[in-house]
Amino acid sequence: MDDGLAMKPESRARTKRDMPIARLLSISFALVTGLSILAVLSLTVVANVRNTFSLLNTRSMETVESLTLLIDAYLEPVELTVRSLAGQISKGELSLSDEDGFGEVLHGAIAANRMVVVIETYDLDYNVRGVFRQGPLFGRSDRSTIQNPEIREGIKLIPKDGRPHWGTLIEENGVVHANVGQALVVGGEHVGHLIAAVPLPRMSALVRQISRERSGTAFILDGGDRVLAHPNLAPPPPPEGSPESSLVAEEYTPEAGAQPPPGGSSDMAGRGLGQQERPPATVPLAEFDDPVLVAYPKRDTGDDLFEAAAEAGVEVSTVEIGDETYIMMTTAIGSYADRPWIVGVYFPGEDVSDEIRRLFGSTMVGIGFLAIGTLIAFWIGRRIGKLVADLNGMAVSVSKLDFDHVKPIPPSRFREFNQTASVLSSMVSTLKAFAAYVPRRLVSRLIEWGVDEAARSHERVLTVMFTDVAGFTAQSERMTAAETASYLNELFSILCAEVEANSGTVDKFLGDGMMAFWGAPDPLDDHAERACAAASAMAKAITSNNERRRAIGEPPVRLRIGLHTGPVVVGNIGARDRMNYTIVGDTVNTGQRIEELGKVVAPDAECIVLMSVETHACLPETVGTTQLSSYRVPGREAAIQVYQLDI
Repeated sequence: MDDGLAMKPESRARTKRDMPIARLLSISFALVTGLSILAVLSLTVVANVRNTFSLLNTRSMETVESLTLLIDAYLEPVELTVRSLAGQISKGELSLSDEDGFGEVLHGAIAANRMVVVIETYDLDYNVRGVFRQGPLFGRSDRSTIQNPEIREGIKLIPKDGRPHWGTLIEENGVVHANVGQALVVGGEHVGHLIAAVPLPRMSALVRQISRERSGTAFILDGGDRVLAHPNLAPPPPPEGSPESSLVAEEYTPEAGAQPPPGGSSDMAGRGLGQQERPPATVPLAEFDDPVLVAYPKRDTGDDLFEAAAEAGVEVSTVEIGDETYIMMTTAIGSYADRPWIVGVYFPGEDVSDEIRRLFGSTMVGIGFLAIGTLIAFWIGRRIGKLVADLNGMAVSVSKLDFDHVKPIPPSRFREFNQTASVLSSMVSTLKAFAAYVPRRLVSRLIEWGVDEAARSHERVLTVMFTDVAGFTAQSERMTAAETASYLNELFSILCAEVEANSGTVDKFLGDGMMAFWGAPDPLDDHAERACAAASAMAKAITSNNERRRAIGEPPVRLRIGLHTGPVVVGNIGARDRMNYTIVGDTVNTGQRIEELGKVVAPDAECIVLMSVETHACLPETVGTTQLSSYRVPGREAAIQVYQLDI
């Protein structure tokens, strides 16, 4: 076979790895299209609306059940406490005549049950003895209520069947209480009643808890016409990290400094609740500030798709508020008052829209297929897009001459990208080699403005800087060539960085010195101020670097900087085949002479910055300077007024 037609091993390997973009895109489009068609077919085959409503029925029952369980957990311990105490009295284990012993038992009972704020006994003459909680403090009550007809009538309604019974909700001083009582029978004789009271506004904290857990708004209605509990009626939540249920019994009690009323109180709410933290009482449903709940009597219960929930005692209805529909789930419990409580949760109907209810199951399958196709297309597109972005980033960096941030592009499976990356990498290597000899900022500006126009020699007023290292000649005699180069490279890296950071141009290096200028090729109105800013930054950088040098036993660098402002000729200076973008003129010479004055002004300074009166005149008042004497310098007939930059 002809050598020209023979395929090299590396070429064969590259061919096996590479793949044309056209082929890849064809396969990708075919795959995505096939998956899309499969998704549409699957949507029509596996649609199952009944599954959706089964899930909704389960959610309805679980949501309402969670709220009723919380209520039971809140109130059932109170009922058990009353049943236990009444049983001990009936068996003779606890004597009503033993005031101290009886009081201690009640004290222990109320302390053990954080939901209870008062436990009292009423004898047949309606005399009261008991214990009440006021914040962290406890008190005893001993009074007569024979003159209170409401209490007498309420006690008469308690059946004498030896079981606890919940009575009518009592609202006193703006606080609603649920009360549970049991007739006391000793030796077959009825001797009185035992009653415990619980402030029901604390239920709003439980309602708020279930609202957060179920992503809806929970509520409790008293008989369907008054709001008993709602998140809006709850107090501020407890501190983060504290379980709400552990604090709910103390949320409405006074602070630790509160004192129990002497001799007891005839006011149940006053005994159990503090005045400063008292929650609002129940609110008539028609006056409540929740429009969805206010519309509860007008709810629509005609949806027969929730038969399972209805069979479990949960009513699922809808409420229309303007253009929005809300789903409401409620059930009735009649264990804790003389009227049933309506316990429920509602949430926006958009969570269970008609379209979702009809096509939920099918949509999930379709979404799965679409997700697969989308992920595949996304992965392919991302791979291609990343390669294009890498090539673009490399090209942009090259156009900005920012070779330090050019990242090599790793090999890919795409032949065209590999070829382009290889060409760009070779170009970057070549340009990077030349960039070390020409200021990149200068080249960028010349290209941006046009080389011929920007580099044309012309006169301009700008600020020139000269730097020099004091004592370098003597110091370099003790250095090797490599040490000298390392020393200067480190120094010039610091100085050049500050020049470029302040929009200056580094012209040339003069042994251990440097020449830079401001105002060309970029026209700068504040060229003198920028030069001073760069000089100040250099002084700080040299000071910081000297601390490091001293720490490793090396001598510090002592730097002199001179600044002068005036007219110069700026542009391309040199032969036709070798040009240098630079500045010339008396201003340049004067700037160097001012730098040399540092030997006279402060020969031992770590860093000194001197400037001419022309530079000083261009500075704003915010730049701190110190006026020095006038000095004569070589090449100038008149003395030069010199200022020192405060650094």
